[in-house]
Amino acid sequence: MQAYPVHGLKDTAGAGDWCSAGIIHLLGRGGAKSFETIDENAIKEALRFGQALAAISCQFEGPRGIMYRISKTMFQALVRDLGNKGRALESIEEKIPERGTPKMVCFCPDCHKHLTNSKDS
Repeated sequence: MQAYPVHGLKDTAGAGDWCSAGIIHLLGRGGAKSFETIDENAIKEALRFGQALAAISCQFEGPRGIMYRISKTMFQALVRDLGNKGRALESIEEKIPERGTPKMVCFCPDCHKHLTNSKDS
């Protein structure tokens, strides 16, 4: 199965985890019993979904970068776009603001200093 090409590659860290999570998410929706009756089409769909998550995650820095930069709704739209077009988005940066809204707060003094300095630059 061909992978989606990634335009604007930033970081591959976590791509395999995103792929695995997507596969498990689709195949595991029906619980353990669903594995007894799963068919080839469902497996292919799950693999493509996992690959889509992996391709999109590569356009963000860090293994969880996507979680901190965009909303769940935007993430779902990106996955849908990727699935419909059959190829990676050419410029994800056009769809998201330059500085995303932080989804996580860190109380570590070093992190806080880094975040404060990066906002000024």
